[in-house]
Amino acid sequence: MATENAVVGVDLKSRLNANLIALHTSSSMSISPELVDLIVKADAAGQPTDFARRVQGVAEWSAEHEGPLAGQGDAKPKVADQNMSLKLKVDANGDGSATLVEVPLLDSVEFTLEQEMAETGGLDQPLWRYLRPDTRDFEISVSGTYVEPSQSGVHKALLQRVLQRSADQLPFELQVLGVTFTGEVEVGDTSVEAETGGEDATIDLTLSANSDLSKSGSFESSIEAAFAAYMNKQPVDVGMLHYDGSSPETGTTKLSGAGYYSELAISMERGSEVTVSGTVEGDGALSMGTA
Repeated sequence: MATENAVVGVDLKSRLNANLIALHTSSSMSISPELVDLIVKADAAGQPTDFARRVQGVAEWSAEHEGPLAGQGDAKPKVADQNMSLKLKVDANGDGSATLVEVPLLDSVEFTLEQEMAETGGLDQPLWRYLRPDTRDFEISVSGTYVEPSQSGVHKALLQRVLQRSADQLPFELQVLGVTFTGEVEVGDTSVEAETGGEDATIDLTLSANSDLSKSGSFESSIEAAFAAYMNKQPVDVGMLHYDGSSPETGTTKLSGAGYYSELAISMERGSEVTVSGTVEGDGALSMGTA
């Protein structure tokens, strides 16, 4: 069997706005043409048939990528450590005054940005899905060691908020790789888990958006363009093509198109690489050309 034209996965790479996405470990380009069922009583020759016929309707496509997150001009992946933190504005001292306090002993934080899409377009356009950004949302999922809340602290304030159904705003500050995200959240699902065997009890929290999101600082890597596009509801150009070393191999196939980020996520787990993943929903046609 001939394999001389087989492409090794490491050589098929994704680009964002003409720049290679740094450090991505996986990527995909998916095309989903709608197949319209057409059931007829007779075929074109007039012969009876009970087999289904199908024609292509509106097609849609999307691109995904995932990999370690680099920042501050450094091409090396970063490990989640004490330089990354989540702070909440709570009354941690029980004296009636709320201040930004770091959530202690966190094991993991996942920060997810989502952007809903509204479909647009009409009969004057080719049969591809066309989009415009609509509602945006964000969520923070955290997991860490449970700290006894009987005296004071962040966990006490958070549990009181859930139990007393507080209507106050809850500002947050998330810092990662020199970038700061701020906004307001509401506490959602909360669980405390305790097992035998000498393991620490844990607490899991879901913090959901309750305001606009602000971002300051830059990741100073190719992935910064993804966050800028989400924050500004801007389209991005994406492509998947065969690389020969550090540059595209001339004459090979290139899949490319423009779209909007429907999801971006930063995942931090203590002692592990900080990772970022994203999904771009195609706006209009996906094209096939040559590099």
